[in-house]
Amino acid sequence: MVGVHFTRLIMKAGGLHPERLALEWASAAEGPRYVRLITAFTEKIRRLGPFGTESGHSPENLSLALDVARKAVSGRKLRTRLAKATRVCRESSAYDSAALDEIFGKTVDAAISREIKNEQEKTALGETQD
Repeated sequence: MVGVHFTRLIMKAGGLHPERLALEWASAAEGPRYVRLITAFTEKIRRLGPFGTESGHSPENLSLALDVARKAVSGRKLRTRLAKATRVCRESSAYDSAALDEIFGKTVDAAISREIKNEQEKTALGETQD
């Protein structure tokens, strides 16, 4: 759950709707539940429209935004913050959405925005280091 929450934060910071990512559990014995989950998710994606339209990205800008987000999450600062947030979750056994929002709000949210902004500035200046 922590990884999904983190990924949704990255998506939101990168201008993508976080509801485009879902993680649900269904066993092989839960065929009807599986069908309901897939149908509901498909309907949600259909309502959101084509990838990137929620943020007004053109295909070229969307590709650039995704590249910026990829570079931002590969940085040491974000990985360190994620490790700290994960440790806090584990120590407090807090994995519900409200607890994750609070924990990540304190340790990760600002770092995500800062790292994406830094990567956007580097890209605008033509720096292409990975």
